[in-house]
Amino acid sequence: MVATFNKFVGFRRLTILTFYVFSSVIFCCLGTDALGQSGTYQVQPEDNLKISFWGDPELNSVSRVDKDGGIELPLIGRITAAGLTLNVLREKIISQMALYNKLVSQVSISVTEYGANVVFVTGQVKNPGKFSFEKIPNLWDLLLEAGGPLENASLDQVVIVRNQEQGKIYTVNLLEALQEGKLDELAKIYPGDLIQVSGTASAFSPLVQRDEIYIFGAVRRQGALRFVPGSDILQLIGKAGGYTKNADLKKVKHVSVSNGTTTIAIINLDEYLDKTIPTPMPVGAGDYIIIPSKRSFFISKTAKTVLSLSITIATVYYVRRAIR
Repeated sequence: MVATFNKFVGFRRLTILTFYVFSSVIFCCLGTDALGQSGTYQVQPEDNLKISFWGDPELNSVSRVDKDGGIELPLIGRITAAGLTLNVLREKIISQMALYNKLVSQVSISVTEYGANVVFVTGQVKNPGKFSFEKIPNLWDLLLEAGGPLENASLDQVVIVRNQEQGKIYTVNLLEALQEGKLDELAKIYPGDLIQVSGTASAFSPLVQRDEIYIFGAVRRQGALRFVPGSDILQLIGKAGGYTKNADLKKVKHVSVSNGTTTIAIINLDEYLDKTIPTPMPVGAGDYIIIPSKRSFFISKTAKTVLSLSITIATVYYVRRAIR
């Protein structure tokens, strides 16, 4: 009778162990490869993270990395995420969560929106707007992500407004690159760039049927707004729900396109708002306003090392106490 019971207990333990191992492997896979994301991707400010806890689904959450690189999680509170790979962040969360909930043995992390690799596509594409990527694709693939060009799109005059070169403007002959199979020779797209696809007047173009203005970046509602003659930049920001708390108002970009010529102006809204009676800054139909986010600051490498060591020591201490 005792031998039979011992065999049953042994089999039960083996079954549980097998289940834990199998579940852990599956769960880890779902956290990276199944979502097409690499565990070596480094988390950036403004990334949107979906965090799932195996063993206690009530702890599942969606957190946006703030400008200082931190996220807020149930029980453990605020932790630094920016600069860590998904794999390192996963282990960090597990070690800290284990101090409060021993049922948590696996964590899945996926990036639902990339905050750093953001590109804006406007003009004659099906779905103009803001797009984020783990790795920014080439110009043609980027337009496909935006639903593809409309029938009247002028692919021989695609405009790239650089974010990292003080608004320097490039004109790319995408049509020629497609015809000659030279997509790999196209100008590289960088974070914060604005892609503008111009076009001729056409009944197929939804942008010709009504005047619009576009606003992107650190505002509460990004996208297209109906143009009202006489509107200025502040009114446009107000219609977009206002700017967010991390908006960099000193480097607001006003992009306008007229007769095939694209111009860009850098506006210091902080100085503008300090004026007793601000002079109206008018905008025109088809203009784009881009409000960047303030740069973030990470804790030093030494601080990260000390924090990691402290977590390890605390984990070992509590585990030893639990065993005793």
